[in-house]
Amino acid sequence: MNQSYCLLLDSVYFDAEEFNKLANGVVNSKVLDHKTIESVIEIYKGAFLELNAYEWVYEYSETYQVTILHLLIEAYKDIKYKDPLKALSYLKIYQKIEPYSEYAVLNLIQTFAEIGWRSEAIRTYQSYEKLLEEEMSLSPAPQVRDLYSMLFD
Repeated sequence: MNQSYCLLLDSVYFDAEEFNKLANGVVNSKVLDHKTIESVIEIYKGAFLELNAYEWVYEYSETYQVTILHLLIEAYKDIKYKDPLKALSYLKIYQKIEPYSEYAVLNLIQTFAEIGWRSEAIRTYQSYEKLLEEEMSLSPAPQVRDLYSMLFD
């Protein structure tokens, strides 16, 4: 029309738009809705347009990652005493997104120990220690080592 094109996107589903809508609803709510958090987790598939290294994508990708990590922490804190297994699932997702996170590994080890899964706690520490050594030639932070020593030495 008038020598121009018009692209109508009324009925197109955008997962990023849905992610924002649901995540903002959870963040702005006074009570955590774990069903909605589960939907947000389901939508989040990793870094936004990670296969396309467009400069403009970085800000969106960073924002989405910060949002999902924030929701996972809040969900973990809210449910860790009511449903430790669900809490562990949130921590595992967090660690998958942020594999070098001391927060995730500390809480995974602590939660595994609290529910009596000693071998999982040990495996978590050893995997984290190996990851840091192989990827960055580092050792776990003193607070991670101290927790491990306190629980298992």
